[in-house]
Amino acid sequence: MTLTVLTGAAGAGKTTEVIRIVTDLREHRQRSFLIATLDGGTVRPALEKYDIINARSGRKARVDFKGHAAEIRAFISAKGTAPSTFVFDEAQRFGKDFAEDWIALSGKGHVVIVSTPSAAQLDRLREAGADIQSIRKLCDLMADGDATVTIRLPGGDGTISVCEGCAERLQAMARTHLRDRLVATAPSPGTPEIYQPIDADFPEFAGLNPIRADSAIRAGIMAEFVARHLDLQDAGQKSYIDIGCNSGFFCKRMADLGLRASGIDVARNDIHMGRVADSYIYNRHLDLQVRDALAWVPDMMPEHDVASTFSVYQWLYEKHDTEAVHRSLRALMAKARKLFFFEMGYTDEAHYRDRLPLRIDRDWCLAQMREHGGFAEIMTYGAGWNGLKRDFFVGIKP
Repeated sequence: MTLTVLTGAAGAGKTTEVIRIVTDLREHRQRSFLIATLDGGTVRPALEKYDIINARSGRKARVDFKGHAAEIRAFISAKGTAPSTFVFDEAQRFGKDFAEDWIALSGKGHVVIVSTPSAAQLDRLREAGADIQSIRKLCDLMADGDATVTIRLPGGDGTISVCEGCAERLQAMARTHLRDRLVATAPSPGTPEIYQPIDADFPEFAGLNPIRADSAIRAGIMAEFVARHLDLQDAGQKSYIDIGCNSGFFCKRMADLGLRASGIDVARNDIHMGRVADSYIYNRHLDLQVRDALAWVPDMMPEHDVASTFSVYQWLYEKHDTEAVHRSLRALMAKARKLFFFEMGYTDEAHYRDRLPLRIDRDWCLAQMREHGGFAEIMTYGAGWNGLKRDFFVGIKP
């Protein structure tokens, strides 16, 4: 068996080493294949458009094949007729089960190089007797110890790799920053009243009072339906989006189930807080973006397996053309492939009375879902159920 695994902190140089190995093989005209997957989340533009992988060092290489798992397996089968070197970049994106493919490929006499496996993949490869090579990296901040913690910086794919001491200090600073920003933000600036909870038990967040105290109840209902209607064995290939995501509470809860979670909100400050929370506390790789749901949902949003929107569209109806808001809401329902979670503020509520151009109530919500959602089944949890503040609707597609 010739199976080599490259591990190490982000920025340690694993992709640079992959490119060095592949370049050397190609220069010596040795039969080799650099393979990348399109699975496992957002694909970098250089790979998607130009078949290129890039390293932080500036080095780059063209892949010999990219595709989804079944396509990659077919490629390997076709090319594995003669001894070859197969190199796999960003191995964690291939999924846990692909470790068996690497082991089998090595067992057939091929040289297999696997870079950046997940923890589960690494355990299986180590068990199979792979040669584990750890690439060391010094702390990006102080350079006085090995980097063992990787932090994805807020708002992008940039990362830093730091030692445990620096990680603890950065995370404490982020928690203080987040609390101060939450307290300074609507709905009640200067008070501990916040809109959504921060889903973490740290002293900095003690005493903060979310006005949506039923958030965990809604998330619990959502988790039950996700478990019932999606194959969570393949959760990493399933996607979720929350329209009007605030600081990302529901995105985080769905990511806890293994879904690729994203959210949009028109409020830049809310998105900033969600990104800080994810980078330094949640570490769920949430994709939180500043977007206007009115145009973005119908015109640019891709389909998702699960979608939600809570107490958002009544505000849009108040401020925008009714037909334009209809178009956005109906597009959102249409683009939910399997599950849609929905809540609206009603016309009879005190702060919406005489402000909305149409009457919104339970019957109106159900009519929209029946006529425009394409749902095979609609479930309603009435206001007051287990503490729900408003009616909570679940649309289920075949």
